[in-house]
Amino acid sequence: MQNAIYYPHTRPLDADILRTAMLLWDEVEFIVPWPGYRPNRSDPLIEKIVEVIGRESVPDEDAKKLAHSRIEDFATQQLPGEFRYSNNGETWGHHFMFARKLLPETWEMLRELELVGPTDGRASSLSDKTGLALMSILTDCCAGERKARITDRTDAYASLSRFIAGPSSDIEDQSQQQYVVPVTTRLVDTRNIPLQRLIDLRTREARSGGDDLRRLRQRYRGRIEKHVELITSTSIASDKRELQHEFELEMRDDLADLKSELGLARREALISKDSILLGIATVAAGAAAMAGLHLPPEQVGLVGTLPVIGGIVNAHSKYSQAKRAIIARHPMAYMLEATKIRKWSAPDS
Repeated sequence: MQNAIYYPHTRPLDADILRTAMLLWDEVEFIVPWPGYRPNRSDPLIEKIVEVIGRESVPDEDAKKLAHSRIEDFATQQLPGEFRYSNNGETWGHHFMFARKLLPETWEMLRELELVGPTDGRASSLSDKTGLALMSILTDCCAGERKARITDRTDAYASLSRFIAGPSSDIEDQSQQQYVVPVTTRLVDTRNIPLQRLIDLRTREARSGGDDLRRLRQRYRGRIEKHVELITSTSIASDKRELQHEFELEMRDDLADLKSELGLARREALISKDSILLGIATVAAGAAAMAGLHLPPEQVGLVGTLPVIGGIVNAHSKYSQAKRAIIARHPMAYMLEATKIRKWSAPDS
């Protein structure tokens, strides 16, 4: 999976989940009620991240029809009273959901079952648990089988899992991703990288020529997904801890090997025949100038001759090829790259 879809809100409550999203996903979709929707109040930094990796997703009629069927299954089961809408005259305690996200007949059914309050044409009031359940079902219908689901309400959804059928009832892999990624960021000290710096990294990737960065990120994500699959395949707590420990050691070794191999490739480039010839030519020309010797122009200009220029290009090309081959073997290459963005920005406010 290369893309993800966020739920249950139109925007995350904070930017933490987007830090992980920028390291993993090509794009993150946000379910909105209509095209061009913009939240009235949103963190400017979150909006900047959405601009770089986000995509607005308006539920189409097929998704709404599928959601209606699944919501009917959910709503007609025996639900605890906390799912019911209670008109106690205190609107401050109510939660709201945009009416255009679902079909009119879906809202009518929910009103008859006393799960939502009146709809003013724009939004319906409902309990937090009911809203979470409806958005989980709608997200599954919009995501299909090709998009990952991510949420910053994992604890709330864990408590709802027995009432909601479908992929979103199992959110362990979502929480594990947010648990696993920090292991890799600790190893290269990216915990305190400002979000703006990650935005710069993704902006650089989005530009022409950013395919190498994209491949590095996809390779990194593939290793994360493989580990999450392993860690969610067991229910034994001690096994989970051991798998997590093994993963951390593997990533630490991968990073150490990467740095060692890059250093070796750099040293080999420096001592290559082309580099040695270039060094001899440069030293000879410099020594002659210091001694006041008036060498013929063709000798004094040795460092500018075509063979030497060719040597410079050849040595650089060999190192670039070696470097590319090395980083292609290491999942941690993307984490290392994240620490090398030259453009530092002000820390998050």
